[in-house]
Amino acid sequence: MGAVEEYKARNAEREARRAEKQKPPEKTGWWFSQPVPIDRFTGWLVAWTALLVTATIANVIIINHTDEKVGKQAEIAHRQLDVMKAQTRPWLKGAFNLVKLSKSAEGALYADIDVRFINVGNYPAPVVFVSGAVIPHPGQQWQVQQKWYCDNAASSWGNILKNPTNNALPNEWSPWQRQNAVVWPPQIAQWHSRIVAENGGKLSGAPDRIALVFIGCIVYSATDPNEVHQTGFMLDFANGTLPSGPPKTATFDISGKEAREYDLSDISLIQGFQGSFGN
Repeated sequence: MGAVEEYKARNAEREARRAEKQKPPEKTGWWFSQPVPIDRFTGWLVAWTALLVTATIANVIIINHTDEKVGKQAEIAHRQLDVMKAQTRPWLKGAFNLVKLSKSAEGALYADIDVRFINVGNYPAPVVFVSGAVIPHPGQQWQVQQKWYCDNAASSWGNILKNPTNNALPNEWSPWQRQNAVVWPPQIAQWHSRIVAENGGKLSGAPDRIALVFIGCIVYSATDPNEVHQTGFMLDFANGTLPSGPPKTATFDISGKEAREYDLSDISLIQGFQGSFGN
């Protein structure tokens, strides 16, 4: 080979090496095998980000499951606490007996009702107070009327504690106590006005008759005298008794100016579906 050919061969070899160096690196489908460092770094960054996202999703699932489990456990504990409280406090219910009902010449109604109560709970009630009244049947307003009597008794609790007159031991009936109630003529007039309003301006039924209820609240304390509980009641003046058939609301003739005493031989106080509660 001559000198010229040798020179050309070396030059071609040099150009081939230079072209090989300038050739862009061949990329593969796997990031971590990329020949360029920035590509490999991008692969690691994507992998780390995916790992963080997976860990975050897993944490959210675990936290939600834990919160749900803790919530259920708290709910169960709360119910158990309520049951425990219910088992370690007094519970009072009343019994009622209508003794006398009369009307004065001025048109007022007077009722004598005997009341007693029993503690069906497991702990004594150191202080007990009964607040009740005879009123014209309140109709759909019975909740408002009953709340007034219960709230009135509860608001007077401080004075009641200063002069306690009743207590209730577990499973013992209290003695009968006489409640004297009066329904004044303005109350009767207001009742008639309500009946007229509810019946399109007409007084349905006999205009000189009235339906009555005995409504009120038994208010009592637990071991802590400031822990006040209530048993609300609303009893209808009714004809008949449950064994002989469904009782019917009794009405009383209030016409005339003369005083009178009503025959109570077929009248009883019946607890209806409304007005009974305990807390």
